[in-house]
Amino acid sequence: MRLAFAVLRGDGRSRVAALLVALGVAVGVSLVLWLVSSPHALQARADRAAWRSPDAAVSSSAARLTLAVNRDSYRGLVISRFDVAGAVDVPVAPGIPRVPAAGEVLLSPALASLVASEPRDVLGDRFPGKVIGELGPAALQYPDELVAIVGHAPGSLRGYPLVSLTGVGGSVDELLLLLTRVGLVVLVVPCLVLVGSAARLTAARRARRLAALRLAGATPWQTVVVTAAETAVGAVVGSVVGVVVARPLSSLTARIPWGGGTWFPGDFTPPASVVVVVAVLAPLLTVGAALAGLLRGPELSVVPGRIKSGDPQAGTSARARGGFGSPELSVLSGKLESGDPQEGTPAGARVRARGAGRGPGLSVLRGRMKAGDPLGGDARGSVSKARLWLVVGACALFFFGLSTARDHGSGDRFTVLVLGVGAVSLALVFAGPVVTKLVGVVFVRRWRGPATLLAGRRLAGDPVAAFRGSAGLVVAVFTGSMALTMLPGLADQVPYSDDTWRAEAIVATGIGDPRQAETLQTQTETGQAVPITEGELGGYAALVARCADLAPLLNGLTCQPGPAIYHPTGMSQVTGDFQPHTGDRSAPRPDAPARTYPARGRNYIVIDPELLPPQRPTAAAALTNEANREQVHTAVVRALPGAHLQGKERDFWADTLMEDLNRATVIGLGIAALVGGAAAAVAAAGSVIDRRQTFAALIAAGTPVKTLGRALRREVVLPVLAATAGACAAGLVVGLGLVEITREITERGGFVLTPWFLVPVAVGLVVALVAASACGPVLRGIRPGDYASE
Repeated sequence: MRLAFAVLRGDGRSRVAALLVALGVAVGVSLVLWLVSSPHALQARADRAAWRSPDAAVSSSAARLTLAVNRDSYRGLVISRFDVAGAVDVPVAPGIPRVPAAGEVLLSPALASLVASEPRDVLGDRFPGKVIGELGPAALQYPDELVAIVGHAPGSLRGYPLVSLTGVGGSVDELLLLLTRVGLVVLVVPCLVLVGSAARLTAARRARRLAALRLAGATPWQTVVVTAAETAVGAVVGSVVGVVVARPLSSLTARIPWGGGTWFPGDFTPPASVVVVVAVLAPLLTVGAALAGLLRGPELSVVPGRIKSGDPQAGTSARARGGFGSPELSVLSGKLESGDPQEGTPAGARVRARGAGRGPGLSVLRGRMKAGDPLGGDARGSVSKARLWLVVGACALFFFGLSTARDHGSGDRFTVLVLGVGAVSLALVFAGPVVTKLVGVVFVRRWRGPATLLAGRRLAGDPVAAFRGSAGLVVAVFTGSMALTMLPGLADQVPYSDDTWRAEAIVATGIGDPRQAETLQTQTETGQAVPITEGELGGYAALVARCADLAPLLNGLTCQPGPAIYHPTGMSQVTGDFQPHTGDRSAPRPDAPARTYPARGRNYIVIDPELLPPQRPTAAAALTNEANREQVHTAVVRALPGAHLQGKERDFWADTLMEDLNRATVIGLGIAALVGGAAAAVAAAGSVIDRRQTFAALIAAGTPVKTLGRALRREVVLPVLAATAGACAAGLVVGLGLVEITREITERGGFVLTPWFLVPVAVGLVVALVAASACGPVLRGIRPGDYASE
């Protein structure tokens, strides 16, 4: 421990590395805490809105309260309206003063302010009665939510029977829960890559220092303790900073709109147990990543006074291993002899070394010494192609998760599916080095310039290290392709209002009292409210109303003289009785002319009322214009309490939902790209620091810095270019599978594939180029004299 702190005090580069480790861990911890708090925030919203969910198990005989749920709107703002009728002394949820009686109203603070600022005939009259109080934050989903609870006389409403207004426990929407879990899994992986990249900074320099300690008599356990202590300093500091930063980050996140409004500040505060687990695991994972670096590399035998690397008979020569610049090394009386004229290193160069070579990373564990070529060309290039089987296994797990998610009876049917998505993203990380090595071999065999050759030797010689920094970007490309594959399908599943009714029409369904439709005709400013009876004719949806009255409201309907039956074009001759939704006795199909019309949206059969016995209306429609739309809307809501509105209200809700999904996608992809780019930049800069001595030797031998810079940039970009194609294909397949599950949840929509799923590939390459530029300042800071100063 004392030695580790002495190294940090005396070595400026070690302090810089520790600072970068702390920064990487802080970013990772803060992001992970933010991500794991998202399900908690959604559940907090659901718990506050639990009182709005009717308990279907309550029978009508046991009910003490009737609740009608409706979605209203005013000038593009969504209003949640709840009409109640029954006893007022029933238990209520936190935030609700009491159940309003007939003629009483409860409003949320935001809606109360809006009502006070607008004329009553356009908004206030929708909530008739005396305002007896305001809803508290515990009853609202978000701070500025527009909510109204309107009281009515017992028996005057059609709705859900309840025994209280407390709810039965909040449940998060399945679609939203699935998308949140998938986003959590795919965004955590880049964070782990960033932490791992930070932990491996100056790995080769540390390895050479530990090799010197082993030669001086240190035990393997002591080298492990030194490495752990040196890494833990930065990791612990970064973990503490990440936990501290997570608090203001959660307040900032609470300002991001979702579902029509922002969040309460405490929503994005994860439980204390989660904070402790993340804060403890982050340093442990960082130290583990640093120790894992000591276990990799070709084994060397330790001979008193001599370390030998690159024995051709052992099949690990510099050329056979794909490295460029891995000479024979020997430690003789404290001096290091190195040189290979064919590799561009000054022959016979003699450098004073303290247990270190010309750049090979050395570490000693279990009594054996390992060395790594400074430019990555060593026996570590032998990666097993069995890694590709991980991709096959991950895909199998994902498809098994798809089948499990279709089991609606399971308690948590998305667990295996989410694990499958995470397994696919991790499999891409494990398979990346195999692809990287193949690309490196191709470029070594078909190189057309020194920069390409140098980069190819690095990729083929140590594909794991070469790909490590690109793993985050590959996962970001996978995430982006998956998201951009899903969005068009989700947009098709969102319940937008179709073109059944004209945009100027306001349609109310679910009328409890037929006399309400007559009242509506006297209250509307135009007096053109049309009473409608809903039902079925031969199994098809039918509307009973005068054709002349309905034609201005229903798209495509045109009338001809005389009573008739109008059915959509292409529908076969309909037979059977008419069954009204009122529950009244059915009526035989009238013997009347059958005419067709080009229906749009839902296929309604229209029957003139003269052809049937008198029917009780179950719906009403009113025609509006831009000048009187809000007044007519208010009259409809006032006259038909508890009725469900069809019109622009659904469009407003759908627009809000799609805006939320698009915003979440942009934020998620931005985070994945930034974190992946940061991991790539840290890994690229760390690779230069680890090979500082070798680069100095190459510069001293006359290699242009621009050539080395191009080689370093290609080291970063080539793995991304090779792996993003597979990541894009995996994202496409996973996205289509998830769209199929969401389609079963919403029972709408289908597959909509656009070329946008290819965009993340281009973005990943651009971010990789930007991240590779991090090598430039470090490389330009290397001087030929550094060859001897190491």
